Amino acid sequence: MDAGSGDPEEAGATDDGPSNNISANDLDEETHAKLRGDAIGDTLYSQTFVLKTLLQFSDLQWNEEVEEDLCFLWDMTVEKDVCKYLFEISFPSLACDALQKYTENRFVEIVIGILANILCGDCEKSITNEEINIVLKELETDDHLVLIQVVRFITASAHMLDSVSFVTSEVLGKLTFILYNSTNSDLLLKTLEALAKTTTDFKLDEMLIGIDVFKSSLAAYKSIVGELDDEFGLDSKEKQQACKYMLEISTNFCAYINRSNNSELASVFRNCSNIFVNEIIRILNYYSHEENLLPITDEFIFYISVLRFVLETLHVNYMSDIFLPLTKILRKWGELYDTMVELECFMFYRGTPEVLSKDLKRFSRSKSKRILDVVGESKHKFGFDLDLQVLLDKLKSSKPIKREAQESIMASAAVDIPQPQEEVSVRDEMVETAIKFLENPSVRNTPLAQKQKFLQRKGLSDKEIQIACERSGAYAHHDQQTRLPPSPPPPANLITSYNPHHGLVQLSFFDRVREIVHNIAIFSIVAYVIHRFYQKYIAPFLFGKKKSVEETIQGMDKDMKSSITEIKEELRSVKVEVDKLNQSSDKDTTRQLVELKSEVATVKGLLLGRKQFPSVANSPVVPPSIPAWQMSSVGLTEHDGDGETKEDLLEDVTSGSGSSEPDPAMKTSESSLEIIYSSKDCDSESCHSKKSHKEEADKD
Repeated sequence: MDAGSGDPEEAGATDDGPSNNISANDLDEETHAKLRGDAIGDTLYSQTFVLKTLLQFSDLQWNEEVEEDLCFLWDMTVEKDVCKYLFEISFPSLACDALQKYTENRFVEIVIGILANILCGDCEKSITNEEINIVLKELETDDHLVLIQVVRFITASAHMLDSVSFVTSEVLGKLTFILYNSTNSDLLLKTLEALAKTTTDFKLDEMLIGIDVFKSSLAAYKSIVGELDDEFGLDSKEKQQACKYMLEISTNFCAYINRSNNSELASVFRNCSNIFVNEIIRILNYYSHEENLLPITDEFIFYISVLRFVLETLHVNYMSDIFLPLTKILRKWGELYDTMVELECFMFYRGTPEVLSKDLKRFSRSKSKRILDVVGESKHKFGFDLDLQVLLDKLKSSKPIKREAQESIMASAAVDIPQPQEEVSVRDEMVETAIKFLENPSVRNTPLAQKQKFLQRKGLSDKEIQIACERSGAYAHHDQQTRLPPSPPPPANLITSYNPHHGLVQLSFFDRVREIVHNIAIFSIVAYVIHRFYQKYIAPFLFGKKKSVEETIQGMDKDMKSSITEIKEELRSVKVEVDKLNQSSDKDTTRQLVELKSEVATVKGLLLGRKQFPSVANSPVVPPSIPAWQMSSVGLTEHDGDGETKEDLLEDVTSGSGSSEPDPAMKTSESSLEIIYSSKDCDSESCHSKKSHKEEADKD
C-alpha cells in the first residue's frame, strides 16, 4: 500500500483531525513526576543512587567500590540540579559528621571536593559556620590533595558569602605557610586563588591584613614562574593564572591601604615594593616581544590596569625599566587600548623632561614623535597636565641615532639600573647585611656595577646601596682598580650604570665578555676537581672500588674457564654412570632371556603332552570293595571243597583287581607325564584282571 493512500486513522493523524501524539504541555504535574521517575531535576541522574551512596556514611567500609561511587557523585555535582538536591537532603551536615568520624584521606578529599562543588553551584542555600569550621580543621593535614580541596572550599565559600569571618588569623597563617613552603604548583595556585577571593571587596577583616599576605603571594608566584630571568615566561596557563592572582592580591592589598589610611602598613609595603616592581618589569619585558604579546588578551589588559593602580598607591616615580618596554608595546598596538595609554601618560607625568628625552632617544625620531602625539591627545582625557613642548623641541634638535645604536640601546634596556625613587627610610639591618656582603673577600674584586645590581635584586633601595658602598669602602676599592692611563673614548656599545652619588661606573663589552669567560673557566676547573675527587675518593668509599676493564675481562675469563671445567667434569661423571647402566642392563636382559626360554620350553612340553594323551574323565571316587561276581565265585569254591582258604582268595582278588600300590619310583617322580603313564597302566591292568576273572567265572 502506498504511503499516500493509507487509512488516516492508521497513519495516526489527518489534515483535518487532531493528532494522536501526546503533547508534554497536556500532562499534569503528577503525570510528569511519574514519567520522570527518580531523576534529579532535568538530569538523568538517579536519586536512589545518591541516597544509597550516602547511606554508607553511617558505617563506612572503605573499598574500591565505595570510592568509585563517591567519585561518580563528585562528577555529578557539576550539574546545578544535583547541587540543589544535595542541599535538600542536608548533604553538608552528613558530610561534616562523616569528616569527624573517618580519617581516610581519599574519603576526606572526595567529600570536601563535593562540598566545594555544591557551593560553586550558585545555590541560594548556604552552609553554617560550624560546618565550615569542621572542614577548615583539615588544614592540619599534610596530604596535598586534601589541602587542595580545602582551599577550593575556602574559595567557594568566599564566592558565596559577603564576609569571610571564618578566616581567622590562624587560618590565614596556615594559608601563608603553604604559600611560603609548598612546592606543589597546583596547591600554590589554588591557595593564591583563595587568598585573592577572600581579599576581594574587603571580605577579609582589615585587621588581618599584614605584609606577610603580600610577601607570601610573591614567594608562591616566583616558585611557579621561576625566580631566574632565564626561566621566566608566561607561556603556560598555570603561570598566567599565578601572575593574575598575584596582581589581584597586590591590588586588593593597595585597596585596603587606601581605605584604612594605614600609614604604617603603607610604609612597610613601600619598603618592599622593589620586589614587586622587579616582577612588573619582568612581565613587561616578556610582553614587549611581539610573539609573546599577540593576541592581546584580557589578562594582559588587567595586568596594565593593576600596574597603574599599584604604582600610584606606592608613589613610585618614573622608571626607565618600566617606560621602555611599555612604550615599545604602545607604539605597536597599545593605541587601541585606553588602559595602556593611561599608564603611558602616568609615566610621562612622573618623569622629568631630561630623563624622558634621554629614553626617547632610544627610539627613532618618527616613533618618538608618534608616542608624544598619542600622549598629547590623551592627557586631558585621563586628567594629566603635561607640557610636552619641551620634549618636542629636544626631539627636533637631537641628532638622529643610527639603527645599530638603537638596537644596542634597546637590548641593554633590560639591565639598566632604575632611576631613583622617592626617599624612603633606610633599613639599618639591610645596610649591615649589604656591608658584610661587600666586604666579603670572595666578592670584593667583583665589578661594582655587578654588586650594585645584585643588591637591588635583593630589595635594597639606591640610598641603602650607596650607604653600604660608602661604609664598606667599595667606592675607594673601585677607584683603585679603575686608575688606568688615559684611554681613547669608549666605544658605542658601552654599557653604563649611573649612580647619582658617585659618578659613572663603566664596563665595556669586551670586559664583560672577559669576565664571563673567566667565570666559566673557574667554574669548569672547580667542577672538574670536584668530579675527580668524587671518582677517586667518594665513589670508592660509597660503592667500593670499581674494577678496570682489563680486570673485569680477566675475571669473566676466569669464571668462564672454571664453568667449562665444571661442565666437563659433570659430563665425564654422566658418561660413567651411563656406561654402568648399560652394562647392568645387558646382564639383566641376558638373564631374563634365559629364564624366558626355559619357561617357554616348559609350557611347550606341557602343551605337547596334553595333545598326545587325552586326559581321563573325572569319575566319582568309590571306596574300594570286593565285586559281587568275586564274592559269588568265592562261595562256589568253598562249596567245591578246594583247599584254598579265604585269605588266598582275598589275595587273588587283591592281586587281580590291580589295586596294588604303585612303584616307589612312581611316587618320587617329579614329572607329570610319568604320573599320567603310571595311572594309565594301573587302569589297563585292573581292566585286564577283571576281564580274566569274568571269563573264569563264566567257565565255571
